[in-house]
Amino acid sequence: MEENEKITKIVVGREDELTDVVSGILNAKTDRIILTFAEESDILISSINLSVIKETVEEEGKVLVCQIIKNPTGQRNSKIAGITTIDTPNNPTEDVWEKAQTPEPVVKEPVVEKTEAKSTEKPIPSENSNPKSSSFETRINEAILKSRTDIEKKKDVKTIHQDGIIISVGEDLPSKEDEISESEAKPNLSNIDFKDVLKTEQPHKERKPFFSFLKFLKPKLKSTPSTSVSTQTPFVRKFKKLLPLLLVSVVFITALVLVVYLNTVPFVKVRIFVKAQEVSIERTFTGDANIKEIDFEALKIPIKTESVEEARSTSITATGRAFKGDKSAGAVTLTHPNPSGTCTALSLPAGQVVISADGKTYSLDSAISLECDSFLTTPVHATDIGEEYNTPSSYFTVQNYSSTEVFGYRSGTFTGGSKTEYTVLSLSDVNTASDELKTSSISEAEKALQEKQGEWTLITDSVKSEIKKDSLKTDVAIGAEATQANLSLTVTSSGTYYYNNGFDAGVATLLTTEAQTKNLFQTDQNLDLTLGEDIQKDVSVVQKTDNSVLIKLIASGSVQPKVDKTEIVNTLKGKKWKEGATYLDGLKYSDKATLYEFNPVNFPQSLYYFPKRQGGILVEIVDI
Repeated sequence: MEENEKITKIVVGREDELTDVVSGILNAKTDRIILTFAEESDILISSINLSVIKETVEEEGKVLVCQIIKNPTGQRNSKIAGITTIDTPNNPTEDVWEKAQTPEPVVKEPVVEKTEAKSTEKPIPSENSNPKSSSFETRINEAILKSRTDIEKKKDVKTIHQDGIIISVGEDLPSKEDEISESEAKPNLSNIDFKDVLKTEQPHKERKPFFSFLKFLKPKLKSTPSTSVSTQTPFVRKFKKLLPLLLVSVVFITALVLVVYLNTVPFVKVRIFVKAQEVSIERTFTGDANIKEIDFEALKIPIKTESVEEARSTSITATGRAFKGDKSAGAVTLTHPNPSGTCTALSLPAGQVVISADGKTYSLDSAISLECDSFLTTPVHATDIGEEYNTPSSYFTVQNYSSTEVFGYRSGTFTGGSKTEYTVLSLSDVNTASDELKTSSISEAEKALQEKQGEWTLITDSVKSEIKKDSLKTDVAIGAEATQANLSLTVTSSGTYYYNNGFDAGVATLLTTEAQTKNLFQTDQNLDLTLGEDIQKDVSVVQKTDNSVLIKLIASGSVQPKVDKTEIVNTLKGKKWKEGATYLDGLKYSDKATLYEFNPVNFPQSLYYFPKRQGGILVEIVDI
C-alpha cells in the first residue's frame, strides 16, 4: 500500500483475499483510494466482492477508483458493482475523481441458468422450497453460487501471454446483447445496506455470520447443517482451519516483540558535569653546571652558558652638508670721538670684530690705536665665506664698544667672497647605521643561540648582546666629503640554558600535587586528576653570580577529575534503578549534580533498570 498526502494506492496481488482489501481500505488515512488489480485475482470473478468493497468505501466516506488492467471480466464486474474503473497504468485524473464522487448506477446482473447436466454444484433452495428464506437471501445465494461457478470455470480456462496480450482459450467473451441481458437480470447489491438486512432478517442466523465477517473481518461463521456447504466460501473454510494457528502465532509474536522491546529499546542517558580548577606554582631552582638530571625534590637543575659572535657590515649613504669658498675683504675707516675733551687713545687688537648695519661681521687684519678725534682706515675680512659679504652696509660698529666711543664707515668696496655646498659623512649617519646593524646582528646572534637548544632550553631573559669593543669602523672619516661609506661591527651574544629532559613532566607533577594538596574539589574521594594541555610556563634568571645561578619557575594550568566512562558503564550494567541512582549521585565533580534519564520517557517507572547490552547506557562528560 502506497500513500501520499492525498491518495492511498492499494495493489491487490494474486494471493490477496477480500479481507486484505477491506483492511487496507479501513486503514487508509486519505479520502481518495486507488484499488489496483495488476494481476489475476479471484476477487474480480464476482461482482458481489466488489459490491462489499464499494459499501465499505461509502461507509468510510471515501472515494474509490478501481484500476483494472487487461482484465475485461474484472472491468465488467466492477461496473456492475457501480465502481468507477480505469484500465490504464496511469493514476486517475481529476475528471475521473469527480466522476467517482458521483454514485454510479448499479448495473443489474442476470441470474445465470445452469445448463450443464453434470454440474457438481448443489443448488441453493429457492423461496418455494424453503419458506423461511427471503427473496434477498436467495439472490445472495445465487450470487455466491455464480461466483463459485466462475472460479471453477476459470480454473479450466487456458491463457496465452504473448506480446503483452492475454488470450483466453475455452472462454467466450460476452457480446453487447449478453451484457445488456445480464445487466437487466443481475440483482443490484451495491445499494443494499447489509446492516438493515441483518436487522430485519435476524431469524436467518446462518446469513449473519457471513456478512458480519465480510464487513467487520471477524470470522464468527455459524451455519445450519442444510446451508453450511453452500454459504461458506473456500476462503472462509480455510480461515477457520487456520484461525487457531493464527491466534497462537499472534500471542507468540506479541510476547516475542515485548521481550525484544524490553531488551533493545530502553536506554539510560547519563550526563556528568566536570568543572576544571585553576592551579599555579612558583619554584626557585638552583642552576648547577655539574649535574646531569633535574632534581625536583631538591630543586636543582643542570645549566650551561653559550656565546656567539656575529660580524656584520653595511653601506652608509652620507647625508651631511658642508660648504667651502673664500672670505670677502675690504677696508673700514674708524674714528674715536671726544665730545667731552677728556678721552684717551683707544687700542683695538687684530681680529677685533666690527659689525655692519645689516648684521654682517668682519674682523680687523691687524691691531690699531685710535687717538681722540682721529680717523684711521684699516683692512678687514669677513668672518665667514659667501658672496653675501661682498656688499655690506656703509655704517659699522665695534663689538663690545658703544657707538659713542668708536664707530666707522666702509671705505671702498668689499670683494672676494664665495661659497660652494658639498656632501660629507656626518656623525648622525654613522650612529643611525650602527644602530640598525647592531639590531640585526643581535637578532642573528640570538637566533644562533636558539639553534643550539636541543635538550637544552635557552632562558630568554638571560641573553646579553653588545658591540665588541673597537669593532665599529668606517672607511671614511666623519666630516669628510663623501656620498657613500662602509660600516662594520661585531656583536657578541651570550645566554644561559637549562636542561629540559623531563622538565615538562615534572612541572605537570608539581601542578597536580599542588591541586591535590589544596583539595581544589573539596571531596573525600581519592580523585585521579588530569592536567589540561594548555600549561603556561615562565622560566627566568633571577640572580647570576660567578658562583651560582638562581632560576625561577612560574607555571599554571587547569586540572579536573579523571572520569572513566567505560568504568562507569560497566559499574551500572544490570543494576536496579535505585541502586544505580545512588551510585550516580555520588559522582559529583562540580557544583552541578549528575543527571540521568531513562528512555523512553513513557516507560513504566516501576520497570526502570540499567540495561546490560552494549550501548544501553550512554555517558556524556560535560565540561563547565
